[in-house]
Amino acid sequence: MSELVVSLDVGGTLATASGPTLTNALLKLTPVPASEARDLMRRVLHNQPALSAAVRAAVCLALRIPERDFPTPPPAAPLNLLTGVTLALAAMAREARLVTLSNVTCTDADLPALAELLGDAVTAHFPSCRIGHTKPDPRAFTTVAEACGTTVAHLVHIGDDWHCDVLGARAAGATAVWISNGRRPPRSHPLVDQDVWTVRDLSEAVNVITTIAQQRRIS
Repeated sequence: MSELVVSLDVGGTLATASGPTLTNALLKLTPVPASEARDLMRRVLHNQPALSAAVRAAVCLALRIPERDFPTPPPAAPLNLLTGVTLALAAMAREARLVTLSNVTCTDADLPALAELLGDAVTAHFPSCRIGHTKPDPRAFTTVAEACGTTVAHLVHIGDDWHCDVLGARAAGATAVWISNGRRPPRSHPLVDQDVWTVRDLSEAVNVITTIAQQRRIS
């Protein structure tokens, strides 16, 4: 049987940034509504390995920002782990291989710092700026599965963003675990009751991963 792989979103699921990010700086400048602007940045910025002149121009065009106003990218902000994350990761690592899958710009990504923060429980990191695909694009999830030597049928993705993490994982064929943080799921969506686990935080997600791993062993 193929190894169970669990991919984890970073921002909002494992940690929060302790300082400014390029994404937030651009959101303050653009006249485009925030949700639309985030979607545009996922398409033209977060999937780019370098902040070239062409990328800057594409971002400014999409966000309707004059190129002269493109902000100087701040240094990658240190991450602060959310409560209970270290213990939750240690418990999950006993049942599955853990990796991260995050939407992040090339200037905000700091893989050495992330690896040090999360420790040995997490074996690999897949930022969108490195793999070339952003959630909810199904290719982000299939890329992770293939890199881990498995298929999306053996991939469980955990994240706090319904659109990027849940709908993206399900579109790819992976199991999704939604970190609700006390929010209600969007009942109007047809996927809300199908193959989606809802938990309050990462500590509760441990039980889900344990259950899935046990079911796989029985079958």
